[in-house]
Amino acid sequence: MEQKKWARLLRRVAPASWILFAAWAAALAGCSDVSRIVVVNGSASAMSVLDLALPPRLTDGFGGIELGPSANRVVVRGPEAFVVSSGTFGSAQDASIRVIDLESASVVRTIPLPDGDSPWAMAFVDDHKAYVTNLYADSITIVDPQLDGAAAILGRIDLHEGSAPEGIIVHEGRAYTANTGLSLETFLYGPGTLSVIDTSSDTVVDADGDPSNGADTPVSLAGVNAQDLEVDPGGALWVACTGDWAATAGTVDIVDTATLSLEDSLAVGGAPGAVGIGAGVVLLGDGAGARLFAADLQSRTVIHDASNPVVLSTTPWSFVPEIRFDRSGQVAYALGYMDDAIFEMIVPNGRVKLRNQYRLEAGSGPAGLALVYEQDPDMD
Repeated sequence: MEQKKWARLLRRVAPASWILFAAWAAALAGCSDVSRIVVVNGSASAMSVLDLALPPRLTDGFGGIELGPSANRVVVRGPEAFVVSSGTFGSAQDASIRVIDLESASVVRTIPLPDGDSPWAMAFVDDHKAYVTNLYADSITIVDPQLDGAAAILGRIDLHEGSAPEGIIVHEGRAYTANTGLSLETFLYGPGTLSVIDTSSDTVVDADGDPSNGADTPVSLAGVNAQDLEVDPGGALWVACTGDWAATAGTVDIVDTATLSLEDSLAVGGAPGAVGIGAGVVLLGDGAGARLFAADLQSRTVIHDASNPVVLSTTPWSFVPEIRFDRSGQVAYALGYMDDAIFEMIVPNGRVKLRNQYRLEAGSGPAGLALVYEQDPDMD
């Protein structure tokens, strides 16, 4: 393993120069500052935790905890992991947020979510307020994640009809949702949009400022079926638009958060459904295969599209549900759903290189991941 090679080199260096050499070696090797990776498994309804100390140690069935049906996303904040389970497939019954103490490996709170909403993703506004998107209900549930039971539900924010939101991110006093536009009656997709919420008032921002066409107008996107989004260092949102799985291929759309307008749309093909932003590269996880697309962050040009993807595996029916970069922006972690795997990549100078694969228990179906940092536990 590369880590062992660097460890041997470090022991041979004189103590006086160890610090400089260690910094140089870490940068060259693409070392991550992540201490643990928390994964929620949708098929197994269980959690896996990968400790990255040498040697790495993977724990499946963490704490013997049974997650809710269709465990979908996880956010780590401080010593706790917040797991969003979407509920039973189709009917979305028994959805919840389970709050898990990562030190004691136990469930400390459970927040039941309304039946039939199909909650998808969660984003914190502060310690006592978080938003959860509802795919089936064109809305957001407001929760106090520090409370237990039904008392934790504080309210609801209705989005425009037909929004069907999935991904959500909070940035500088606003929340943004990636709206798929999925119709549950026709199973067709409307235009991709981005809803904007004022987090101080819990109200929808009228993106075009024209009340004559409604007070909840979202940002219009070029792509179809917006599923995930991330904000870059300049404050622009990169939105993964999957397409309609048929005639319309995938794009990544870029939105200016100052003007609430579409700046650019990059055609990548395939069916990108997850996005992660690194130091100079944006990675997109394909929803139709265990492979990645990539774009240069500065020039906004496509490096890898559906014609030359970064192939993580050739496992049939696999896909990449989530990607996370570490704080250096040089190391990324992606999930392979049918592979039951965590893929670790280094991304130096725009080149994506698969470094490690960590195999989960067969049949896990990893759906969401969060990164834990030893120095700053509030990062996720």
